Amino acid sequence: MASLIKKRKTVWMRVILALAVACVGAGSALAREWVVAPDGDDDALGTAAAPLRTLAAVCALATNGDLCLVRPGRYLEPLRPAKSGRAGRPIRFVSASEGRAVLARPDDCGSTGSVRVAKRAYGVDLTDRAQIEVLGFTLDGVAATLAGARHCLLDGVTIRGVTAEWGALATNSSGASTPAALAMGGSDNEFRGGTIAACDVAAVVMAPDSTGQRIVNSLIEEVGRNGDAALFVTGAGAQVLHCTVRRCGGQALDAGGLRNGLIEFNDLSGGGRADGTALVTLDGDGRGTAVAWNWIHDARGAAASGLRLAGAQNMIVHHNVIWNIPGAALRVEAPGGWHVIYHNTTWATGVSVALVAGAASTNRLTLTACRFVNNLLPSGIETAPALEMRFGVWQGNATNPVPGFVNAADGDFRLTAQSPCVDAGAQAAEVLDEYVGTAPDPGAYEFGRPDWVAGC
Repeated sequence: MASLIKKRKTVWMRVILALAVACVGAGSALAREWVVAPDGDDDALGTAAAPLRTLAAVCALATNGDLCLVRPGRYLEPLRPAKSGRAGRPIRFVSASEGRAVLARPDDCGSTGSVRVAKRAYGVDLTDRAQIEVLGFTLDGVAATLAGARHCLLDGVTIRGVTAEWGALATNSSGASTPAALAMGGSDNEFRGGTIAACDVAAVVMAPDSTGQRIVNSLIEEVGRNGDAALFVTGAGAQVLHCTVRRCGGQALDAGGLRNGLIEFNDLSGGGRADGTALVTLDGDGRGTAVAWNWIHDARGAAASGLRLAGAQNMIVHHNVIWNIPGAALRVEAPGGWHVIYHNTTWATGVSVALVAGAASTNRLTLTACRFVNNLLPSGIETAPALEMRFGVWQGNATNPVPGFVNAADGDFRLTAQSPCVDAGAQAAEVLDEYVGTAPDPGAYEFGRPDWVAGC
């Protein structure tokens, strides 16, 4: 453990050194390095030998290309830059020791080395700012907002312990005002390599009119204890990649209204506690939104589904493994359609696929042009009696109740060499994957091909 901590400290010091070199080489004599410390003085020069004391002081001074190093301590004030950076010359705020520059609530004052100012709503406030990077901070009980921000980055940031009264208020895809640990709006912002944990509120809420938001390689756990989803992902072109979401109060991911998005290589589990909900929900016209290479498992609510397409259109769902689900692994609700659903694996579910009516009041029970190809569905298919499938494709799907997994009890859903599913799929125009043998294998893993893993 000590060697791991030493290694992380070494890596973080290399990051800081690289940023300092980038600052020096930023191409402007005005780019400089600022230093902030709890024992500093706002009338000082802001150097390593004479640091500033408050975030407010450095935020007022920092401009294009500047690097702002914040030494360990508890800062009871917001990080709110007065200016934006420029493309290729962002303003960077960096914890000088990873995770030890802590932004906390004003009522947490009293500890040695604290800096206290007036009460505020956020720990990091990048509202309407552009080209700002925040690296390595811990937000303790306070939220962050990127409302209206452009090309901003939170990297290696931890947000923990946010309650409803301290959450960043944001509007989710259904139009409801939802408190969150992180509100994302504007365009092309990213939360990367971070952690959001132990929050009563949702971890992330994206604005419906936002574009290009990204959550990458991050851990989200024990959030949404008020029943909200862990992640509200919406807007155009949003991406959630290589993340782990677990032990959440509501859904792991609500992607209502997401257009042209990517939900890939995530480990999503332990949510959907309310009866009849789902771990992952998509609705509206996805315009080619892809949900792929995810592990979706261990829903908690009675009759909870794994992946729910709630009257949605134009979704691409492939290479997901969905298991330990009380209800349907894949729940596809009418009216809707134009989905391509291929090479998914399901196991230990109430039913593998449920084709059902959506809202109870609807009398339009039509799913149009849905293509189900090479899925592994050992728990069978359930279809509403009045449901009509128009112009659909059903090809190469396997319903063998004994698929021949390597070790399903331990979550290993690769096929053995003796599996009856090997080479049992179809060569279909919808599926262009490379395969080994005479035909593709149904399910998310092709025998003899490199394995993939999900999560951060």
